[in-house]
Amino acid sequence: MDREDITQEKMQAVFQKIDTNGDGVITPAEYYRFLMQHGDFHMEANQDQDFLGADYNGLNEIDFPEFERAVSRWYRNKDSNDPDVRLVESIFRRF
Repeated sequence: MDREDITQEKMQAVFQKIDTNGDGVITPAEYYRFLMQHGDFHMEANQDQDFLGADYNGLNEIDFPEFERAVSRWYRNKDSNDPDVRLVESIFRRF
């Protein structure tokens, strides 16, 4: 999926696909399960950093506003060292 193709509806659909229990937040377990189900998941230290980098309020979960913020940073930023960029690329690369 190209960055230009990301709409609010697509963001919501992707978020809901990862939020498997439908409680409105993505937990680390849901994020890692999603990565394992959709390809080349390898547990690496930067994956924890990527998840925590998008968890702006520090509650160890990503709600939709945090997810939107990470997608927005990804859309504007091409710095592959940015945890938001890596998190969102790891997700949208599978769509």
